[in-house]
Amino acid sequence: MVTVLPPISSLFSITNSLVLKVSVRCTISLFSINFDNLIVLQKIEGKVFQQFLNHISSRGGWPTAGMTWQIKNKEAINVLIGRKPLLETSTYTIALVDYVANGGDDCEMLKSISQINNGILFRDAIIAYFSSFTKQGKKIPAITEKRVSNAN
Repeated sequence: MVTVLPPISSLFSITNSLVLKVSVRCTISLFSINFDNLIVLQKIEGKVFQQFLNHISSRGGWPTAGMTWQIKNKEAINVLIGRKPLLETSTYTIALVDYVANGGDDCEMLKSISQINNGILFRDAIIAYFSSFTKQGKKIPAITEKRVSNAN
């Protein structure tokens, strides 16, 4: 059964690299997810967001969508969100898993920021995404976008 999920409004999303491990055999996707993480939204100030990206960059980068940046000397540079430069004075709505939003993976800078929780599990969102393609008889696209790259 495919769960229809309500839309989540966010310009971009980030997940730490430990959340999802995928094994694909034939047409069956099996998911081994460490925890049942919820997708939450946070409204984050640009200055804090830059700190968050620097933290991610110090670890080599994490999977993202809707944004690009380069890593130089373990810091995020040339950050573009929706093709526009990150501004420290702006506020951004970010979608991420509750583990990270609650300060996990050493993301203490996010811990005090309020969260919007729609009750959507990360696992269910991934399954719904894959199912939307297979239901239509389409292949899941594999697109290399180089969202995070090294500037060194």
